[in-house]
Amino acid sequence: KMIVNTTYGYINAGFSGRMPNAQIGDSIVEYSRTILNTSINYIQQKYPQIEIVYADTDSIFLHCKGYRREDAFALGHHLEEEISNLF
Repeated sequence: KMIVNTTYGYINAGFSGRMPNAQIGDSIVEYSRTILNTSINYIQQKYPQIEIVYADTDSIFLHCKGYRREDAFALGHHLEEEISNLF
C-alpha cells in the first residue's frame, strides 16, 4: 500500500511531480479499485455475518457483532493474509 500510494503521488502530481503521467496514475487508481472490490466481495461471500461499515482505497472497516475485541483483531489479521494471497 505504501509503495503504491507513494508511486501514485509521485507520478500523478502534475504540478510538483518530477515525472507526471496521468495514465500511470489512472492505472494505479483502477487497480486499487479492483483490489477494493475484490476484497469486499471476498469478505461478503466468505464471512456474511460480518458487516462492512466503510471501505475506501486504503482500508475496510468491519463490524464484527458478537466478537470479542481479540477475536475481531485476529479475524482482521487473518483477512489481511487471505486477501493478500488473492493477489
